Amino acid sequence: MTGRDRTGQYRKDRQYKTFFLSSVMDVDKSAGKGRGNEDGQAAMERDMTEIVVTATAGAREMVRRVLFEPLDGLGLVRGRNLGAAVWTAERGQLAGRLAYLTEVELVALREGVLELAQRTGGAWPRGVHILQLAHALRRPPPSFSEKVTSYMASAAGRRALAEGYAGVLLSWLRDHPGVPTAYVLDTLRGQALDERRELDRLVARRELGVALCAEDVARLAAHARREEVARALVETTPGGREVAS
Repeated sequence: MTGRDRTGQYRKDRQYKTFFLSSVMDVDKSAGKGRGNEDGQAAMERDMTEIVVTATAGAREMVRRVLFEPLDGLGLVRGRNLGAAVWTAERGQLAGRLAYLTEVELVALREGVLELAQRTGGAWPRGVHILQLAHALRRPPPSFSEKVTSYMASAAGRRALAEGYAGVLLSWLRDHPGVPTAYVLDTLRGQALDERRELDRLVARRELGVALCAEDVARLAAHARREEVARALVETTPGGREVAS
């Protein structure tokens, strides 16, 4: 079976529809929209967009297994004017930069790359275009400092997650030097409790059919994303050091 035949068969069997290829051109234009001056939600808004990007060997291997190998098998080739060494290096960098994507997202990315390649004669798109497709699925957040990732992955971070104050701990670690003392941790526990009570009132109002203002809606969304980020740092960061608290 030729590469073209295999591609046609793959297209018939694929589970995902081709997704927004136009975003290759639009994603960079839209990336900066909606960014205004920071307000009282500044710390939470920063946290909500950031997760640790840990390009482990396993994550890199999944990029190769789910993205590179299937498309190589379909006959995609490197660009005509691209040297083998340059393309090998570019693929290595892509494996690390795409390691934040889930397997489902990588499958969707594979569909987009295949569609784009078929528009260019069956050649692999350059790395920048693959990254743009990936960003259209989910933009990669910047990494946290080693201090933040180590502390959140430590016993103290796991305790904060279990006791419900991992989100406020994450905000504190980002905004202060050093690590929190026992007194600070007690303060953060109380802050998290007050925060949850206030947000629970907003949720209760919404469930009663009361329309929330845009600020309250944004606050609920920001809190949920910050908590998700904090959980990801605690649960997915490998290693970490034990931190007394």
